[in-house]
Amino acid sequence: MAQSANGSIASAKPGKSEKQPSTPPVRFLRIMKMNKRCWELPWGSFHGVGFTPGAESADDDSKYERLHLVFSRHEVAVRGYNLVGVVIAIESNTFRKLCETTEKYTDATTPVILAVEINVKTQ
Repeated sequence: MAQSANGSIASAKPGKSEKQPSTPPVRFLRIMKMNKRCWELPWGSFHGVGFTPGAESADDDSKYERLHLVFSRHEVAVRGYNLVGVVIAIESNTFRKLCETTEKYTDATTPVILAVEINVKTQ
C-alpha cells in the first residue's frame, strides 16, 4: 500500500504492476504578496520550517499561527491561520506557492496567509 502526494491511497495486487502517472517534482516555492510582488525560491536551497501555533489569549498578535521557512539566502516569515496543512504539504514535497490573502475569501479549513515577510540573509 502506498500513499500518493495528493493523499489518495493505492494498493497494488501481488504480481501486477500499476503504472501511476508521475507528476514532475516541485522545484520552486512561489511567494506572492498582495501588492503583486513575487519571489521564486528553489527547494534545493531549503533548510527547514518552524511552526508556532496561535495562542488562545486576548492579545491580537498572538492568536495567529506562524511559519518560519529557512533557505540558503532567504528567511520567510508567515503569519496566518490553519497553517498546519502548509507544513504537511512541505513534508510531502507538494507545496508550490504561498499567496497573501484576506480573511474574507476563505473557509474554516483552508490555510489563510495574512502576511509574508522575506528577508535576504547577509553572510
